[in-house]
Amino acid sequence: MKIEKYNLYFFFAILIGITLVTYFVFKPFLVAFIIAAILAHLFDPLYNKFLRLTKNRLGVSAGLSCLVIGLIIVLPLVTIALLVVNETQSMLNNYSNETGNIQQTAGN
Repeated sequence: MKIEKYNLYFFFAILIGITLVTYFVFKPFLVAFIIAAILAHLFDPLYNKFLRLTKNRLGVSAGLSCLVIGLIIVLPLVTIALLVVNETQSMLNNYSNETGNIQQTAGN
C-alpha cells in the first residue's frame, strides 16, 4: 500500500513538472495563439462565405480569406504611416522656415 502511494505521488509530481515545463516552453507564444484563435473565430463566417462562392475549394477560400485579413490589417497601418511621414515633413518644413527667419533677423 505504501508503494502505491509513492507511485501516485511520483506520478503527480512528474505530471506537474511536465506541465510547468510545457507552460514555460509555450509562454512566449501564448499571446500569438490567443490572437490567432480570436481572428480565426472572427473571420470564420467570411471563410464560409468564400467556400460557398468558390464551390468548396478549400485552398482558394483560404487564400482569399488571408488576402482580406491582410488588407484589413495592412491598409490602416500604411495609412497611419503615411500620415505620420507627412506630418513629420511639414513639421520639419515649418522648423526650417522659422530657423531661417530667426537667422535673418539676428544677422541684421
